[in-house]
Amino acid sequence: MNLKILKYAAIILLLARTMIACEDEKKDGNPVLKGTSWKLIGFMDVEPGKLRKAEPEDCQRCYTITFDTDTTFSGLASSNLMHGYYKIDYQTTYMQIVCGTTTEVIPYFDEEIFVETMNLVLSFSLQNDELRLYYKDKKNYLLFKSKIS
Repeated sequence: MNLKILKYAAIILLLARTMIACEDEKKDGNPVLKGTSWKLIGFMDVEPGKLRKAEPEDCQRCYTITFDTDTTFSGLASSNLMHGYYKIDYQTTYMQIVCGTTTEVIPYFDEEIFVETMNLVLSFSLQNDELRLYYKDKKNYLLFKSKIS
């Protein structure tokens, strides 16, 4: 009889641990950004459906961001380190970003427009390996793909 109770207790503990782990991965049933890394593909204009790829296209390190905590992120623009804060509501898809760079080199390519646009973000969508950061009343967005480290 005691062995049966121990087996049930072990199963309950295992299920509780699994539920807690799943809760950490998702917030209100949605994937969370904390701990994820992303690479900017380009700047999307929704109305004509045109994507302008970020320059330089062949730079794998450029325009990458990592959501370090529930409120901070870091990354690399084209030539300078990037850092900032974000507020997010997974239910309403509201997101606000404040960011800047540690300027060590004069910005080149799309670095300035990338940082300026990040500061305009007011909404997001997250699906599988794609992150969209919307600005200008969702008429434009920054298109990111998941970056596997």
